[in-house]
Amino acid sequence: MAKWKLNILIILSAFIIIFSMIWMNSFDNIEDILANIDYHKEKIVHLKGEPLSFFCLPFTGSLYKLTDGTGSIWVISKEDTVNKTSSMYISGKIMTHLNISSDLDEKLKQYNLKINNFGPVIQEIKRENFFTTLRNIFK
Repeated sequence: MAKWKLNILIILSAFIIIFSMIWMNSFDNIEDILANIDYHKEKIVHLKGEPLSFFCLPFTGSLYKLTDGTGSIWVISKEDTVNKTSSMYISGKIMTHLNISSDLDEKLKQYNLKINNFGPVIQEIKRENFFTTLRNIFK
């Protein structure tokens, strides 16, 4: 009976290792996106990274800088908050510029931010943390 349990444990461990290797390699990296912005323009990308700077934009959502170890990029989100302490996984559409209203421009000026500082941005479509992703996979 113990041998049977050990075999199941080995199979599950192998599955988790293989799944992790495939899953970790399925993300785009920011360095490649920025180096090939014309190729990625208007396409959906999947990134894993940590949020750095965060700005709440009332009635609009939030703007945050995401870094993945290869570079960083601004992300605009409809959600108000960003958990700054953990890694996140996002899907979003690459935009070469940020179209914003004059109201938002005035709010950004309060933080001494200029629109041309944002360069390419990602319009966030979906955001998850590691545990949410696992829960969704095994539903």
